[in-house]
Order: sequence, then structure tokens, then C-alpha cells
Amino acid sequence: MVGLFFSILKDIKRERKSNQEEMMDKMLESKKSIFMYGSDSVIKAFNKWLCSTTANETQATQLNAFLDFMIEIRKDMSGDSTKISKYDLLINLTQNKDEVNRLWSEISKVKKQQH
Repeated sequence: MVGLFFSILKDIKRERKSNQEEMMDKMLESKKSIFMYGSDSVIKAFNKWLCSTTANETQATQLNAFLDFMIEIRKDMSGDSTKISKYDLLINLTQNKDEVNRLWSEISKVKKQQH
């Protein structure tokens, strides 16, 4: 799943259109692996993210769910001991603190709405 995300990110940065058929194949392979090997919390976070992408949710809601999913994967792989935050992941993904702060502001609004 992380590989799929970074393939899309690479295409965006290169201003190239992603091959939809190839992306679908990668998504199905990722789903199969998560289904077979993901912990309960990874599967639940994955499902939440997938549902957010098909439920006409805002981009901030989708991004928040995706970051939750990535954190759950990290916890699963590290025995629940990751100290990486969603903010840290955003910095890694965007490499732009101004953009991260803008996104973080939007995500914070989503988190307040969910509570």
C-alpha cells in the first residue's frame, strides 16, 4: 500500500498521469496482503480510509484516515512502539513545512468534528 501511494506521489510530482489499470492491480495486491497479514487495527484503519475515499468525504478527512492507517502499519511493524506522528509523516510526504501546516490545520478541524 505504501508503494502504491508513493507511485502516485511520484507521478504527481512528475506531472504524469497514473496508469489506472496498473494502480488497480497494485491496490488489489495491497488489499490481499493487508487482508492476510495485517493486524486487526491495521485492517480497521485500512477499511476506514477506503470508505472515506468512496463516501464523498473531504480531502482532509481522507488524508487523516490515510495517516491513521500509516501509523497503524508502523505500530504493527514496530510492536506498537512507534513515536512517529501524523505531522511527522506529512513532513516526510510533502517536504514543505508551510504545506504541512496548512494541511495540519485542515486535519485538526476534521479531528474536532469527529469528537
